[in-house]
Amino acid sequence: MLQNNNDNDNNQNIPPKNNQNNQQIPSNQEINLLNNKREISSEDQYSFSKYTKPAKTRLKDLSDTSYLNSVLYCLGNIRNIVSYFLNPDNFKKIDNNIKTMSLCFVFERLIYHLYEKDNKEENIYSPESFWKVLSKLNITYKTLQRRNPVDLINYLLSVLHNELNKENKEIILINENNGDKKEVIKNGVKNFKNKENSIISNNLNWFELKEYICQKCKKNFFEFLTFTTFNLDLESTQNLINANKINIYDCLKNYNKAKKINFFCKNCNANENVICNSKIFLTSHSLIFLLNREIDFSENNKLLKIKFNIDEKIDLNNFIENDHSPKKYRLIGIISIYLKEKRYVNFCQSPIDKKWYFYDNEKKVEDINLEEVLKVHNKEENEFIPTILVYKECK
Repeated sequence: MLQNNNDNDNNQNIPPKNNQNNQQIPSNQEINLLNNKREISSEDQYSFSKYTKPAKTRLKDLSDTSYLNSVLYCLGNIRNIVSYFLNPDNFKKIDNNIKTMSLCFVFERLIYHLYEKDNKEENIYSPESFWKVLSKLNITYKTLQRRNPVDLINYLLSVLHNELNKENKEIILINENNGDKKEVIKNGVKNFKNKENSIISNNLNWFELKEYICQKCKKNFFEFLTFTTFNLDLESTQNLINANKINIYDCLKNYNKAKKINFFCKNCNANENVICNSKIFLTSHSLIFLLNREIDFSENNKLLKIKFNIDEKIDLNNFIENDHSPKKYRLIGIISIYLKEKRYVNFCQSPIDKKWYFYDNEKKVEDINLEEVLKVHNKEENEFIPTILVYKECK
């Protein structure tokens, strides 16, 4: 179906690194509080030794649910998440708490069927039970009409995290918004330790440090925030660089660009115009980047027309606030719009055999190499439009 050719254009427009005042950055011990919190414990992991074949089960299309299947394939190929749900001890924990962990329960079953030990290419599994639970949790998914996978993956990760994090019922939040940068980061670390405790947050959460400079009193304030996915603003990035094609570095440069917003200044005790600087403070094992295109597949869709060049490997060194964060990542998954047939499809590297596969609902699961994946996405006129990218930390 796809031609084998490498046509990856790596035009990386990386801005110079902004050196920070080291006295404002927390000590190694404070940074390690975050890293230690996110270490994957042995009981959370399960060896893939019993699962010698990649996920080749095809997911049945319930109607116009390619968006759902593509997200499930995507999450079903992130190693740390998959190994958690394949762990028999976690089976028991989830099964014993099915009333409060209903989405985890059906997700666990789906992962099991994706990785059945006798898995064959002709296997088809219906995600109907997953969709039924999803539709009860969120009225948006009551009908089987097409939805945006960007919205869905955010919602699924949030619910899975909350269900797995039920034991942390009483959360004490510490004020993170003040004029002391070091204190804000310390409090942000404490808040994360208080409220975040799941395979989702430990594997995916990244941390943002915002600085607000009031244009009236000239005082600055800081916020320390956590997110599970990273939104890339395609439209404003293209407007900023005025280029035919953009890449992830262009989007991150736009993210780092100072912006004027309205913000409550504690010093002025009123909403004032401020300059907002956003910076990545710390990243995690995996990063999910969202290219939030609209689900309208018509030729007039402006966001759909924005061309995005995918890089096999990325280096975030110039965009991260401190030196203790992972910086180098490699591509492991893509959710794309297949324009020819107007549906979502998935390209993933299997955590088992490290090979790439093309998932097209119940129609097919095909072997494909990475060069081919990059070519069909990065050529000038292509039928595959990326909307979600997954990267994994590499040394």
